[in-house]
Amino acid sequence: MSKAETDLSDRAPSADLRRTAISGTAFIAVSQICKITLQFATLLVVSRLLKPDDFGVVAMVMPIVGILPLLQDFGLQQALIQAHSVSEAQVNRIFWVNVAIAITTGAVLVAAAPFVARFYGEPRVEPLLALWATPVMLTSIGIHHVGLLNRHLRFRAIAMIEIAVSFGTSIAAIAGAFLFANYWAMLASTTAGAVLMVLLAWNATRWVPGSPVLSAQIGHLIRFGAELTGSDVLRYLSRNVGNVIIATVFGATKLGLFDLSYKLVLLPISHVNGPIGRVLQPLLGRIRNEPERYQRGYLLVASATIWTIAPAVGALAFTTPEFIDVVLGDQWHGAGPALFWLSVAGLCNPLVHTTIWLFVTQHRTRDLLRWSLLSSAMTILSFVAGLPWGLPGVAAGYALNIVLLQTPILFAFVGRRGPVSARDLWSIQAPVFVAAALTFGLSIAGKAHLGMPAIVWIASVALTSYVVLGAVLLCTTTGRERLRALAAIGAASFSNLARSWQ
Repeated sequence: MSKAETDLSDRAPSADLRRTAISGTAFIAVSQICKITLQFATLLVVSRLLKPDDFGVVAMVMPIVGILPLLQDFGLQQALIQAHSVSEAQVNRIFWVNVAIAITTGAVLVAAAPFVARFYGEPRVEPLLALWATPVMLTSIGIHHVGLLNRHLRFRAIAMIEIAVSFGTSIAAIAGAFLFANYWAMLASTTAGAVLMVLLAWNATRWVPGSPVLSAQIGHLIRFGAELTGSDVLRYLSRNVGNVIIATVFGATKLGLFDLSYKLVLLPISHVNGPIGRVLQPLLGRIRNEPERYQRGYLLVASATIWTIAPAVGALAFTTPEFIDVVLGDQWHGAGPALFWLSVAGLCNPLVHTTIWLFVTQHRTRDLLRWSLLSSAMTILSFVAGLPWGLPGVAAGYALNIVLLQTPILFAFVGRRGPVSARDLWSIQAPVFVAAALTFGLSIAGKAHLGMPAIVWIASVALTSYVVLGAVLLCTTTGRERLRALAAIGAASFSNLARSWQ
């Protein structure tokens, strides 16, 4: 970085924030379209080359592998982004703290591998888990530099990195599936992505760490990061305890069916919300003392997010049998009930995930930690409650818990303070429920009277889902206002994107 860039004080004029938000959202949108398209296509190819058992073995190591990046980052990158000002010495110390934690977590993975394999009674887990330490440690070395790009609002550079990494991981996954024809393809893909991310992020920032001096004070950043990490860990555990329960009760094959369903429905949601949050959170943090701007900015982005994702998720729920026949193949028929119920949960998840932006940018990380504790307990109980009905019962318990319990409670909790109220959140979510119910009724009627090929039926239900949601939004004043605002922002975004890439 240049001398000017190492000064990390927040000095961006407020007049530039709208332009930065528009251009940043456009860049991230392009990167995510590429990323999700590649991941979805890769998942479909790999699912035909590998067996459900292979997905199950990988899912067994994920509860441990996935939690370590949360611990090794310790929330410090988010603290770095949200802090009003950070010195060069503090940035340097944060980097070395991350490196120290990364080495420790890598060693923990290697040491834990035989015990985890023994717990599952699955010897294939041991070498897979031990070797997964490599991409885990590599990621921690590169994530600090991505955080610096995010703090400086360099969203174009982040988008280019993500697109390149997506291509690399997709190529590695497919090549690995052909070469190994088993679960090692997943490790090859993850490692390739980690290597690319490190090289590209370091090259983009040109920031080189100094010696590991411990004099810089980062206690306030660690406290912020600790509460954020605690909430991340609790949410992660609640999801992956379900994997452990399914693996121990039903075995690797059933876990593979559930895990693929989860990847198809819920992971794309997080892959959309995460990058959008990278754009929005630093911007919301800078206007948190301007309630009207803050409220309007959040509501517009959250509306665009869920109104874009939810119709596709609803269409997947209504065409699950046809989707499995056309896209996945006969070996995945057992995933049907889980895919349906997880799609039902997916009607709420896009908006639920965005509420994290509110907690973080309002510096309510302690509230977020409390909510995560309650949410995790409810999620785990929902998995256990569904066990008597097998894998479909587990998925149904999770979905009903999200829709009927967690979403209403969360909206009330997050809306009790700050510029965004529970009523604001329901103004986004309620049209999705109404449109999904109407689309479901239309799909039932259409399926009984129309004899379409499966692929045509899937496309027609997806189109109907979007048209119905649009009609529902046009019936309300709030819906019409937000659609007009989003149309104007979208036009400005892509106009700015076209100029920026010329």
